[in-house]
Amino acid sequence: MCAVRAPRYGQNVKAVAATSPAPSDPDNRRTRAHIRTKASHSAVPTAPLRAASGLRVSDVRLLKMSEKTTASNAAVVGLGPTRRILLGDTLTGDDADPERLAEARAVLAHELAHHAHGDIWRGLGLEAVTSLVLWPLAAAVLAVLPEALAHGGAGDPAALPAFALAYGVLALPFGLLSAWQSRQRERAADAYAYRLADGASFARAMERLVATNLAELMPPWLTRVRGSHPPPGERITAARRAATA
Repeated sequence: MCAVRAPRYGQNVKAVAATSPAPSDPDNRRTRAHIRTKASHSAVPTAPLRAASGLRVSDVRLLKMSEKTTASNAAVVGLGPTRRILLGDTLTGDDADPERLAEARAVLAHELAHHAHGDIWRGLGLEAVTSLVLWPLAAAVLAVLPEALAHGGAGDPAALPAFALAYGVLALPFGLLSAWQSRQRERAADAYAYRLADGASFARAMERLVATNLAELMPPWLTRVRGSHPPPGERITAARRAATA
């Protein structure tokens, strides 16, 4: 997804959804209705992108993120007939500004790419395989630990802390592999956005996201290795290169 730094697919959704009002308050229900009304009149032309991607999208909503944050975000959530587009008003800006609208289209194209490429299913599959590998490995490690640490082995509830520690240590290299795979999918989604929208608009959108989200263009090496997204500076350079190709 197109947040500058998000650890996993779906975190963007949480970041955007967190700005949505809670359902228990009548005032919040009225706010949600206002959000849906604004979304239906948004000037961001999503129909051409949806048609080009071949994806079925049930709804387009403009979320009033500006009431709580200056950070920008967008997401495509749901699967199949429940798929919806979420756009933050901090991203779209003034509906009369064609440059901001072009940037919003580029970000939206990136989000659509994750669904067009099946990245959600890829991520879920990788998580499932990782868990299936790590559970027996952690149990095997538990079996060879000293009794003072194992506390009776895998069949004893007292061994849960040792099992959790073994699982966490073994998960570190798998986490790096997952982050590498996520960065590859992000690069593929960026390239898709260049084709569906344009590279120059995507580069401007990334520069704006860096500024509003207070991100680093090129974070330290360890952050890059552990990150789920490529460094913003790399993505901006690639987008500029695509725009001039």
